[in-house]
Amino acid sequence: MPMFTFFEQKIEAYAVYLPFIFFLINVFWIIFFKNAAKKNSYTEFNKIHFKFGILYFLAIVLIALITNQLNIHFFIGLITGIYIYISLHYIFTFQLIGLCKKSISIAIVNIIFQSNKNNIYFSEKSLIKKMKKSRLGIEEIRESRLDQMLQLRFAEINGSRYQIRLFGKIVHKIGDYLLKALNFKRL
Repeated sequence: MPMFTFFEQKIEAYAVYLPFIFFLINVFWIIFFKNAAKKNSYTEFNKIHFKFGILYFLAIVLIALITNQLNIHFFIGLITGIYIYISLHYIFTFQLIGLCKKSISIAIVNIIFQSNKNNIYFSEKSLIKKMKKSRLGIEEIRESRLDQMLQLRFAEINGSRYQIRLFGKIVHKIGDYLLKALNFKRL
């Protein structure tokens, strides 16, 4: 009985399943070494993701060479595996970081939750003061987002002026297209 019945050759199965294993190793690495705690967490995540992607690529090529399966099935599996590996990173990890680290709503809920545990309740004005005191006010969020744009190379500073870079223009156009296609309005 074949090992993987829905794949024509074993190399395809290895190429498709290994990205999940390398992705999990990548996630555990990030958790163990606390890369999310760094200021430029997105950049750090990308660097680590890229390194594990190279390891995945080398592992699957080595398996193909050892098993003498360097053929069209290998290349189809490799392309599929790379797609899976990249998708897991950008669909899962980036969204999770964005939600946990950058979400204003999550920050507000956390402040209310922590305060309610101590029987402290806020009015809207006192909540805004608490957010500023916790460095979660609009100014701090704006500074954080501008810094993130620089780190991700969406923009650059010339003197005291921000300028959008080519990558930022591409991301902006994709974002605009998606907003129009989904009939959403920008915040």
